[in-house]
Amino acid sequence: MRLLRRVPALLVHSGVIEKNNFRETEEGRGLSVTLWANPSDLDDVLRFEPELGVVCVSAQSLRDAGAFIVRVPLVGNLNHCEIFPRLTPGPLKRLRAAARWVRYPPWVAEEHRGDIEEF
Repeated sequence: MRLLRRVPALLVHSGVIEKNNFRETEEGRGLSVTLWANPSDLDDVLRFEPELGVVCVSAQSLRDAGAFIVRVPLVGNLNHCEIFPRLTPGPLKRLRAAARWVRYPPWVAEEHRGDIEEF
């Protein structure tokens, strides 16, 4: 099982995502991800912000980081999940290393792009 995570421009440098992309930003909520159960899940993730990039990590990578995955379906994204607890710097670095690009956004230059994960 793989989980999708959106990536904003400010958290990417030369095609490499920052570890903070895996840090939740809202108090009391977990890290927002989407279970990649079918190809349309990528469209659900990008529905309101199509200019963002998307990476995926395996559920096992999250579990190895000490996290657990809770399904929290949303209207328009039934495979939405949240990750708990808040991750510390060590696990954040491991997740960054385990992340694979699924969709490069237009603002990542061609010379910084590598292979992408397919469904």
